[in-house]
Amino acid sequence: MPNYYLDIETNTEGRNGVDPLKDKIVTIQYRPFYDDSGKPKEPLTILKSWDSSEKDILDKFLEITGWKEKPRRIWNFIPTGVNLEYDLIVIKNRSKELLNVKIPYKFLFHEVPRMELKTILVMANRGNFKGSSFDRFSKKMTDGLSARNYIKGEDWDNLLKYINQEADAFFEIYQKLLKGIPKLLPKL
Repeated sequence: MPNYYLDIETNTEGRNGVDPLKDKIVTIQYRPFYDDSGKPKEPLTILKSWDSSEKDILDKFLEITGWKEKPRRIWNFIPTGVNLEYDLIVIKNRSKELLNVKIPYKFLFHEVPRMELKTILVMANRGNFKGSSFDRFSKKMTDGLSARNYIKGEDWDNLLKYINQEADAFFEIYQKLLKGIPKLLPKL
């Protein structure tokens, strides 16, 4: 099974907070990794809208995943990340708007397997949502607000640093979870 780290950065166009129904995709980043170790197989791929367009990077991403084809490929790209629901809703909505590709909700949220780390972070925070952000558990130097500021200011170099730092932090946490969680099973 091809597991992929997946994340997107979006433009909120001056609004406070994110809205998956209105936000536009600035980058799509993904990286395949080994199931058993969580170690990356390849370098991080960052599809950048400023190098082409939002439409182009989304089209390329859908080709890679197999989600554009009919029948859609379920096992071609297994997304893994934090707050994937937001990412997938944005991808679904922008695919329809820009490419006239209608990815069914049922396909993305009931058929495509995915691994969401947010639930584990909440559990690690003793069941509290408040204080269970990825930023709290990782060694990231900046948070999502910094990314929005980089996008607003078109500071692409710092945005790319942020993206790489976030991906590195994801893999560090994921690998620790992959080693630590199986040790809990005998105790349950």
